[in-house]
Amino acid sequence: MEIAVGWVMFFSVSKMFWMVAQPTTLIGLMVLLGAVLLWTRWRRLGRMMVVVSGVAYALCLNLATGQLLVAPLENRFSAQSEKVEDVDGIIVLGGPIDAPLSASRGQVSLFDGSERYFEFIRAMNRHPQARGVISGGNSSLTREN
Repeated sequence: MEIAVGWVMFFSVSKMFWMVAQPTTLIGLMVLLGAVLLWTRWRRLGRMMVVVSGVAYALCLNLATGQLLVAPLENRFSAQSEKVEDVDGIIVLGGPIDAPLSASRGQVSLFDGSERYFEFIRAMNRHPQARGVISGGNSSLTREN
């Protein structure tokens, strides 16, 4: 019981930390702080913060920064091309399930990255003796979705 409570606490703290620490939130906070500084004696610093954060935000929006950061990891583990006979388990990383839309429609709704589920099904059909695991789940802090 203590382990479950500790895990729930860790999960909640990590979610709250990421709400603040994600790059778009930090850039937004930098814009707000810079805008406030524009009305103080540190207006030069405020102007610089607004300009730098605006440029950073524009770059993040237009350069697909997330994809550029994830691509080396995805390319590191290439798709299985050779035949492998002895497969004990297959793991698919969760994420492409739209939880609110799925809950409202009463069926699973997918978005970007859904091809991994189709590859998982193909792999499970090729290796019926293997155990399959879909990681992830609802990452919401509330149980609404």
